[in-house]
Amino acid sequence: MMEHVELIAVQVQQLKKKLAWSWVYDVDKKLEDQTGRIEKLKSRVPLCQARIDKQLVCMPALSSQSEVFICQHSVKFSVNFEDIKFLNALLTE
Repeated sequence: MMEHVELIAVQVQQLKKKLAWSWVYDVDKKLEDQTGRIEKLKSRVPLCQARIDKQLVCMPALSSQSEVFICQHSVKFSVNFEDIKFLNALLTE
């Protein structure tokens, strides 16, 4: 009877070790998958940054005589501040 209990205790210890290593391998696999996803996203950063830069609003020093250049889709629009004041006056009347 005592030998049977000792055998079961040894088997329990072995199962605990197997469970621990199984958990380690599972976590390692998940980390590898996440690392792959992170690397894929990192490789997309330059392309996304280029798109953002392309759509930024480019504004020179602001003054009443300045023009605003809107850089969007490689097209530049020029707007004079006097035109903006005129349009604003029309809209607020």
